[in-house]
Amino acid sequence: MRIEILGPDCEPLRGMAIQTAEIAEKLALDVELARITRIDDILRRGVTVVPAVLIDGIQIGAGRILSREALEGLIADSADSAE
Repeated sequence: MRIEILGPDCEPLRGMAIQTAEIAEKLALDVELARITRIDDILRRGVTVVPAVLIDGIQIGAGRILSREALEGLIADSADSAE
């Protein structure tokens, strides 16, 4: 599973990336986590509102910092769908 967090290099998004890694570890998922901060790279993915989270190229959240609970639910749902 590839999880991308798109948006500026700021403390809230760094925190969301850390939480995402912790959630993946808790759920025993093999995750490749990437932070995408360059506007060209963000636009190339078709994203026009940041912050945004993509799981395997599918946008699951945009326009707000996701809570730990929301992240965990979305990551778990995506993992279940991939099985």
